[in-house]
Amino acid sequence: MLNHLKSLFFKQRNSISISELEQLLDSHAPLQLIDVRTTKEYRQGHIKQAINIPLTQLASATFRAEQPIYLICQSGRRSKMAQQELNKQGITATNITGGMSKWTRKTTGGH
Repeated sequence: MLNHLKSLFFKQRNSISISELEQLLDSHAPLQLIDVRTTKEYRQGHIKQAINIPLTQLASATFRAEQPIYLICQSGRRSKMAQQELNKQGITATNITGGMSKWTRKTTGGH
């Protein structure tokens, strides 16, 4: 399992599944988890480690170069768009397929 986590962390991929994200979070690997949903959606419930940078504000955001970037939204569509935008800026990021609609663990915020 450790080798699998290393390959997830050190080898940038276009996308990973929710279960792969869970493994990364469980390993406490340093990463930037960016939730690109609207502020309202984010407040209704998000992954504890996620930072909210709505897709519309992504172009003006700054990121820590030393940590990999993972992008999540509700279904994976907006995070894929965010990934493409960051790639145009020369920033490598990984999309979380399925997004929050596939997240089954506890969330922060919301009801």
